[in-house]
Amino acid sequence: MSPNGFATKMPALAEALENAAPAVTEKTIFLPLLNGISAYEVIKSRFPQNPVLKGFHLGHASVRIGNQITHDGVGTIYCGGEKSALESAVNVLKSAGVDVEAPENFEVAMWQKFVLNVGIN
Repeated sequence: MSPNGFATKMPALAEALENAAPAVTEKTIFLPLLNGISAYEVIKSRFPQNPVLKGFHLGHASVRIGNQITHDGVGTIYCGGEKSALESAVNVLKSAGVDVEAPENFEVAMWQKFVLNVGIN
C-alpha cells in the first residue's frame, strides 16, 4: 500500500477534492481531521463509493510566529467509522509512527473533545 494524503482548510476542501480526484481509486480511504462537522458530508458527496472515516486530533496546539508554524508533536489522532476501512487506516498510521486510537464509541470521544475545547477556549 502506498499511502498518500493532503492537507487543506475547510473553505478549500471542495477544490482540494477535485484536485485529488485523479489519484482516488477504489482503495482510497478518506480520514478528514478538519475542525467542524461538515467535512465528512462534503467528502462523501464527492466520493460516495469510498469509505470516509471521521477523525480529530487531540493534543498540544500549534504556535504560529510570522509565517512559521511549529508543533511539539504531542497529540493523538482519534478516528472512527466503517470497521474494515478503520482498521486499514489505523494500521497505516501506526506503521508511520503516528499516535492513533480508534475508540469503541467515537461519538463519545468526539463530544469529550468538544466539551474540553469549550472549557479551554
